[in-house]
Amino acid sequence: MWMEQASSLVSVIGMLAFIVSAITQATKNLPGLQRIPTDAQVIALSLLFTLLAVLAYAQLSGLAVRWYLIAAVLPLGLLVSFVAMYGWATARDLWQRLALREGEEHD
Repeated sequence: MWMEQASSLVSVIGMLAFIVSAITQATKNLPGLQRIPTDAQVIALSLLFTLLAVLAYAQLSGLAVRWYLIAAVLPLGLLVSFVAMYGWATARDLWQRLALREGEEHD
């Protein structure tokens, strides 16, 4: 069951990153958005769409919206923005480096 939830979360992160990338590419040259850095636009869109996805999930599953559910949006949104900016390969490499370091510290 845990693996199903983890694979669903990875799928949702991928879909959100794709949506954020597509919207950023389509809107970054608009007159009002040319002045802000593209990375800032990606982070803002990632946080917004992650918040909307978490609220939609809570609504559909009947979860009460608590503070910790909203607090979970920040790290998830930053992960979505990281994947949107740098891709899954870089995220995987970073994860492997962190996992390797963690294993070295415990030996």
